[in-house]
Formats: sequence, C-alpha cells, structure tokens
Amino acid sequence: MAVSQLASGTQAATVTTEHTLSTQSAQGAYSLIVDLSNMVSGDEVVLRVKIPGKTSGTSRVCFTGRYDYNGSQLTPIAISPVIAATAWVATLQQTDGTSRNFDWSVQGQVG
Repeated sequence: MAVSQLASGTQAATVTTEHTLSTQSAQGAYSLIVDLSNMVSGDEVVLRVKIPGKTSGTSRVCFTGRYDYNGSQLTPIAISPVIAATAWVATLQQTDGTSRNFDWSVQGQVG
C-alpha cells in the first residue's frame, strides 16, 4: 500500500481552545504533521492523538506532544505516528502566546 495524504488544512488557533484537525475512521497507520514555523518566543502548542481502547469505545489520548518556542525553534515540523484499528482523532491546542495559523496534514496507509 502507498502512503497518501488523507486530510490537510490550516488551523487558525484560538489560545486555550482544543481544535480537532482530523478524524479518521478506517483501520490504518496515520501520521499527523504540523508546521510550527509560525511560532515565536512565548508560544506553546499541544498536539494530541486519540484512539479508543476497543471498537465503539471512548477515544482517549495516546500521544501528546508539547512544543514551546523559547528563542530558538528546534522542531519546525511535528510528526506523531500512530497505528489505529478503529477511530483516530488529531487535535491542536495553542496553550500560550498569540494566536497563530498552523498548516497541517494527515498522511498514512489505510486498509
């Protein structure tokens, strides 16, 4: 199977709001890719991926990535790979700083 882009967009973050970027329902291997290059000193972003523990279960956080900018940005692109047998949800929350726009995509193999 080939890897393909399954969803993409630009999220205008509202500080403290958790924004759902993408929900995937097919079994697959997914990666959330977020461009953090718009961040400046004082900005902080939390990325989360949620999956259920069983089919028809409640989605719970299985990956959390916290990225902050303190004068030099070491990670301009954030990637979170997760394999899911059922639902897969990716969110972005800017927790500090001034609201920024973040380009993102979900790439993966389904089926």
